[in-house]
Amino acid sequence: MIASKNSLPKKTTGPFFIELKFSPPIIDEIKEEYSSEEKGLIGQNLLEKITSDFENEGAVNILPKNEEFNTKSGIEGIKFYGSLDLKNVRCSFLSIAFVFNEVFVELKMIYDKEDRYGKKIEDRILDSLEIIEEL
Repeated sequence: MIASKNSLPKKTTGPFFIELKFSPPIIDEIKEEYSSEEKGLIGQNLLEKITSDFENEGAVNILPKNEEFNTKSGIEGIKFYGSLDLKNVRCSFLSIAFVFNEVFVELKMIYDKEDRYGKKIEDRILDSLEIIEEL
């Protein structure tokens, strides 16, 4: 039996979203070094902001994790990742946040957890991510 176009199961694709956002600074004073307590407080504030942003986009059941992230050139940031439900689709998410004196930089990515290329794209972005602080 040969299947016709109409009899083949329809493949639906889930969400795939990448955003690079520049915002006003989220903390008052940037220091060269932070205590582990200060880093934890900054991380918690960032997590609340990022979670709130996801909720505003319609996400529910957000299960976040976080860890420090360093670019190849040594610029420190915070990596938030995990899973969430968006429009009844289970998704993976990634958010990398960098805090500078004049700007807060966030790279956000959401993709269907079943997307066979999603994790590969995420890994390639993370491996090649660089921040130019000055031109």
